[in-house]
Amino acid sequence: IGRFFFQFAMTVVFAVLVSWFVSFTLTPMLASKWLRHSPNNLQEKGKKRFDLLGPFDWVYNKTEGAYKKLLAFSLRHRAWVLGLALLAFLGGLGITNFLGKEFIPPEDQGRFIIRMQVPVDYSVDEADRMFQRAEAILRKFPEVTSIYYALGTGTTEEINKAVLFNTLKPKAERKKNQEQIKKEVRRELAAIIGLKFSVEDVAMIGGGQRMVPIQYSIRGRNLKELETYSREVTNQFSKLPGIVDVDTSLESGKPENRILIDRNKAADLGVDIGSVAEVINILIGGEVDVTKFKDETRGRRYDVRARLWAEGRTNPEDIGRLFVRSKDGRLVELGNIVKIQEGGGPSIINRVDRQRAITLFANLEGKTLGQAKGELDAIARKVLPFEYSGTYKGMADTMGESF
Repeated sequence: IGRFFFQFAMTVVFAVLVSWFVSFTLTPMLASKWLRHSPNNLQEKGKKRFDLLGPFDWVYNKTEGAYKKLLAFSLRHRAWVLGLALLAFLGGLGITNFLGKEFIPPEDQGRFIIRMQVPVDYSVDEADRMFQRAEAILRKFPEVTSIYYALGTGTTEEINKAVLFNTLKPKAERKKNQEQIKKEVRRELAAIIGLKFSVEDVAMIGGGQRMVPIQYSIRGRNLKELETYSREVTNQFSKLPGIVDVDTSLESGKPENRILIDRNKAADLGVDIGSVAEVINILIGGEVDVTKFKDETRGRRYDVRARLWAEGRTNPEDIGRLFVRSKDGRLVELGNIVKIQEGGGPSIINRVDRQRAITLFANLEGKTLGQAKGELDAIARKVLPFEYSGTYKGMADTMGESF
């Protein structure tokens, strides 16, 4: 953070130094030339001029006189004054329980983004078709002037995710504010079945940060139990009024086939484990560095890639029909020594303080951040056991430190 704000800090330092130098040199010299002493702010004798500061001085003198009287009264009745001050302070604390608490009020930036996601098993074409439907809906809004659509964003560049950057007309040229437009956008995008989205403000500081008021990190050691508890908290929290765009950092990976090798059978048949992995890698995944082909007539060299034809690697059962050569030269069918099991798992496992963590994200619509925090804390106390904990991040965390 210090390096990030280094230029700003140095600007402030030099501005203060220049101001200090001017206050000791230029300001006294100009004051001696431009200002004239006039006792009691009265005009000098023999001079008639219009005093622009006369009305201001009159108001100031009246205010000063009233303040002196009030100060004298307060000093004579100190106990009453301290009692009234204490009563006002306690009354103010009591009133805060009935007022909504917010860290930063919603700002009309004239722009917002939409984070979109489709199921992980969608193809590139199907995902693009879904995202373009969302883009077409955005273009129907007269307040939107430009849209930038990006597919496969982020560090992992996942094809099932996309972002829409939207720019609005200036506030003077539209009747609706940004929050009203975002609310209508959510209602329209909800009609696209299978599309998960979040309508968010643009972060003032870059770096891929999400500008959502609720960021709640649930931590624990057992990943399966952590998934169960986080889903329960998310389901209950998303049903509350005013809570929208609920999402979590838990992402299921693509379906995968796990090949379990029976090592005892492989040893009896003389099959090396490395040979099994090599055969599957070459014929199913494809291997580039098998050999080289040199075209003498053109003077070019080409990589030769070995891989099964598409019809031979479509189903998981095709792996069991492959053959591997044993140590004595025999061909052994893989189906005799391997078992194929379909499975899956999270594509990313996040950690906080060396514990597995799942973060809950949510936007607010017509509800203050303080009220949403209170409701989420109540749900977490009811759902999470003692060994699992939750902490806020982002705006909610900063608000907790400030208040």
